Amino acid sequence: AVLTSCNEWKDGAPEASEPWYCIAMAGMYAKQYQESQRGFEGYLQRVDYSEISPDILYSHSNVLVQLGKFDEALRAVDEIIKMNGSDPVPWAQRGWIMVTAQRYREAKFSCYRALDLNIEYAEAWHIIGAANRGLGRYQLAIEAYRLAVDMPQENSNIRRSEYWFPLGELYVITGQRDKAEGVLEVLETMDAEWAEALRKLIAEMR
Repeated sequence: AVLTSCNEWKDGAPEASEPWYCIAMAGMYAKQYQESQRGFEGYLQRVDYSEISPDILYSHSNVLVQLGKFDEALRAVDEIIKMNGSDPVPWAQRGWIMVTAQRYREAKFSCYRALDLNIEYAEAWHIIGAANRGLGRYQLAIEAYRLAVDMPQENSNIRRSEYWFPLGELYVITGQRDKAEGVLEVLETMDAEWAEALRKLIAEMR
């Protein structure tokens, strides 16, 4: 309904940037990524570069990833880095995009840059864990995830469970039942859905 309203707004004021931004964001939240991309394209054609915020570029990069346009997503994040190269977040975002594109070695380099800026940035360790897993380096992946969960946390339990679950999953893959069950105990205090998913994996272990 919001997306329909945004399109009606755009039809009444096609040269204004705001309706196009409305389409971009509504499409993203509705998971209608082609429509969201159309909104971002219209918005970016109608605003000065100085008006483009990092948040807009982050959102655009996420939509581009969903569409499989990884190089374009990287260019959007590189624009954020030009705005503030001392922020570890866009460097980690680059790593996440590359993991999604299965460019695991490149992903690690971007995340190491993020860690140069903030060694306690849990998200970068999480992405390095995913990259190592993609490379089949399970022990290195476990070590990275252990660091991710040990870092100071300001995230909600739901977000933190995204670090704990893959750690438990890797313990299952490597046959470490006791450690997987230890992770399960933690997840049970955080997120019932992730806990149930790990419980099923542990039950299937031989």
